[in-house]
Amino acid sequence: MLGFFHVERPGIAEMSDREACLKVLAAAAPAALFFGQIFTGCASTGVPKAPSLMLPQVVRAPQAERQGGHVDLRWTTPNLSTDRQPLAARKHGAGTLTAELCRVEGASCVVFTRQTVTAGEAASARDVLHPDLSSGPARLVHYRIRILNGAGRSAGWSRDASAAAGEAPSGITMLAAATTGQGLQLTWQSAPAVQGDRIVLQAVSSRPGGQERNLSAPAGAGGVIDSGAVVGDTVRYTVLRTRTVQIDGTEFTLNGESATVTATVGKDIFPPSPPRGLVAVSVQMESSAPEIDLSWEPNTEPDLTGYVVYRADAGAPGAAPLRLTAEPTVMVSYRDASVKAGHLYRYTVVAVDRSGNTSGPSPAAEEQLR
Repeated sequence: MLGFFHVERPGIAEMSDREACLKVLAAAAPAALFFGQIFTGCASTGVPKAPSLMLPQVVRAPQAERQGGHVDLRWTTPNLSTDRQPLAARKHGAGTLTAELCRVEGASCVVFTRQTVTAGEAASARDVLHPDLSSGPARLVHYRIRILNGAGRSAGWSRDASAAAGEAPSGITMLAAATTGQGLQLTWQSAPAVQGDRIVLQAVSSRPGGQERNLSAPAGAGGVIDSGAVVGDTVRYTVLRTRTVQIDGTEFTLNGESATVTATVGKDIFPPSPPRGLVAVSVQMESSAPEIDLSWEPNTEPDLTGYVVYRADAGAPGAAPLRLTAEPTVMVSYRDASVKAGHLYRYTVVAVDRSGNTSGPSPAAEEQLR
């Protein structure tokens, strides 16, 4: 259209193509406007980019964990394509993402499940094991994961995630919880102890800021007391038997089927046991006033606060015992320096827990100063 205009400008030969284009357009602009032409400018030259295939990146660090008759797999779905484009972009995104999981069997990997996943989010899947894989000696089973875009294309499989196949420890059954004087009592069906097995308990509090606590018990145990439970708290307990095995020089964990119970810790209304073994011995020295030394066996309650010592004058029947310790003492001994010669004293000791429950009195111990 503008080919018949001849514009000369010195130095154009020495200019770049883009600079020359801009110079020519500037000179030709009046004529172009005269003919109603509209110029949109000069584009930059360069190698054109191919459109992205939006292939999701390969899944990194997948994890596999054996528990009873199944294997749980966990991973994080990538949020970028192989050329670092956002998979979840509104325009030109990857479409609906699908996770494909396979179990390695010989030279092939057999797909056992497919599921929709979300870019950038954690995901999980479960493989229910064939009886051949959940029995026999400990050995490895391998898994791989790949993410497909909406067109069914993938950048490939992840590295292997391995778990222990073979016979697992016995599952936990008949799990129950009840408040006792020592704490929250958890019970379950016991099973014969197997060397290397142990029982693991996870306690999760529902209180804001409540922390997860881990407890343990011998493999053959049928219960345990959680003395750290707080009155009024609701706690979810997960209990399982676990075993560590060595396969090809690497340690793997074999877990039995777990069981879960939720319990609210009730107010402790259970008193400690009365102290036992109270002994009273008089101490008389010429250089000091007479005294009576007391000692007793320690209580074993985990929530014990201490002991309170009482004294009664055996020569004054019906008189109320005198409390000698204003606050519970944590010691299992006491020295009474407020005694007088010629009196027969009768002593008892009671135990107190952190809920304020008081035991019955210990068997009395008597001592007389002469």
